[in-house]
Order: sequence, then structure tokens, then C-alpha cells
Amino acid sequence: MKKQWRRYEILLPLRFNDRRPVPRKLLLETIKELKDRASAIIATVQRTGRAISITKNNQEVARITAIPTDPHERLVAAGLVRPGPKPRPISELKLTPLGVDSSRAVRAILQDREED
Repeated sequence: MKKQWRRYEILLPLRFNDRRPVPRKLLLETIKELKDRASAIIATVQRTGRAISITKNNQEVARITAIPTDPHERLVAAGLVRPGPKPRPISELKLTPLGVDSSRAVRAILQDREED
């Protein structure tokens, strides 16, 4: 199963192209916008269950992921337990018939059920 990631990168320049410093008020507005978008990003993760990668200089620095609802999956995600191997499909199992006649045992079980 191929994982799909959506990447967000927000760059905050400290200077304009003409080398003038960016006013503090503008930086604060940008940080407010970042906070506003963070809520939307978190809502997207919560709604879709997909992880979102946060990058800086085109390098992943953080990942926002949904918390699994299944307790076992939470332990796996936290790294506290490792998942076991996946079971083989039934078609791959080599089942051999029993060498004894089990019809008497089956009759006894069915009779016992009828008595209850």
C-alpha cells in the first residue's frame, strides 16, 4: 500500500529582496496565519487519518499523524511493541484430516447441546 503524503512548508523571510528588514508587525501577522493554518492541517489529519510532513529547507523535520483508536495500534505507533508476522492465508495452510473417526464425539456434543 503506497502512502501518500502532503507536504507543507512555510518560510518566514526576515528581509525583503531589497535587504530591508521585515517589520515585526508583518512577522506577527504571518505567525498568526501559521497558527490558523495549523488548525486546518490538524483538522485534515483528523478527518483523513493521513500523516502530514513538515519540512524546513526541503528536509522533513516533523510529522503530524493521527493517533490510532485501537489500543494495540497505539502501542505499535509509540514503539512500545512490535507487530507480529502477518498470518498466512488459509489457502497456504496444509491441513491433514484426522486419522480417527470423530463422529461419536460430534454426536455426543450435539446430544449435550440438546439437553441444555
